Amino acid sequence: MVMPLCGTFHYAGDVPALRGLKPARWTCEDRSGAPVGPSDGFSRLSDNRLVGLRPVLRISSGQLVLQAASRDRAQVSSASIELDRALLKSLHTADRIELVRTGTADIGVALRRAGELLWAVGAVTTVSLGPRLQARGGHRADAPDAWPRRDTWVEFTVDGHTARLHDGEDETVGDYRVTLVRAFKDGIPGRYETAAISHNGSGLHDATLRAARILGGSNRGLRMTSW
Repeated sequence: MVMPLCGTFHYAGDVPALRGLKPARWTCEDRSGAPVGPSDGFSRLSDNRLVGLRPVLRISSGQLVLQAASRDRAQVSSASIELDRALLKSLHTADRIELVRTGTADIGVALRRAGELLWAVGAVTTVSLGPRLQARGGHRADAPDAWPRRDTWVEFTVDGHTARLHDGEDETVGDYRVTLVRAFKDGIPGRYETAAISHNGSGLHDATLRAARILGGSNRGLRMTSW
């Protein structure tokens, strides 16, 4: 079964002034569409989010740590996402970071600089990839009623140039390198895709691939601390 909305999240925030690998803590905003206000009158299962509506984000030991601002509207005290130190070192002041956890427990993370994608990992169809890059999943169309769907893939389009990738394939599309570790898989609850995307000039593709494999693992790279 798909988890209730209270186990999911969709957060975004701008990176503040950095001090090495230890930036000041910064507050993320909820982008999931959860209703705003105190917990009274809201459904805990459908209106709460995993670490509330305005968690504090920080970097610690190769992880992004989301800390709930209070118990109000939050299911757990904190959640940490394991990535790769090289990706966390790439954060600059005013970068935009976006983090999603889906109802299937899959995680997507993207970093944009001046609006353009620098890198994205995990369930990349769930996060904003900027104005030039789009990603969408699909499957073989000759058996529309078949389930689970076979021959699943993800198409990546950059400036009108499109590449369709299947499990394990790697390609350069425009000025991005893309590796599809695994396309989406139907099931109960199924899985989103796991991918690694990096701008060619960043030198970060090996790091994105390591992070994508972590997020594609059994625990999706996520650790939670209860109240």
